[in-house]
Amino acid sequence: MVEFSNDLMRKVAYSLLPYAARRPVHEAVARYREDAAGDLLVHMSSSDTHIFHSGGGGGGGGSMHTLAQLDPELLSTLAYHWGRAGHNRRALRYIELAGERAMVGGKTGTYL
Repeated sequence: MVEFSNDLMRKVAYSLLPYAARRPVHEAVARYREDAAGDLLVHMSSSDTHIFHSGGGGGGGGSMHTLAQLDPELLSTLAYHWGRAGHNRRALRYIELAGERAMVGGKTGTYL
C-alpha cells in the first residue's frame, strides 16, 4: 500500500489514475484498512452491545469491542472507500455504524 506524506501529491496521483483503475484502488484501501484494524467482523445486528470482534489470526483469541470503542474516522474511511469501490451495501453498513457511533458519543467531529 502506498502512503503519501503530502496531500497534494496524493491528489495529483489520484487524478492521473484512469477511472477504470480507481475502483480496485479503493477496494484495496478498504481491505487494507479493515485488515490493519484487526480483521473487524461486522455483525449485522445493530442492537448488539458488542458488535465487533477483533480477530486473532483465526485462532479464536480475539476480543470484543463495544460500539463506543470504535474509531469514527475508521468507520467513515471504510464507508467512503467501500462506496467508491462499488460495494454499496458494505459502505452503507459502515455509514450506519458511524451514525450509531455518533449517537453513543465520545470523540466529536465531522466524519462523513
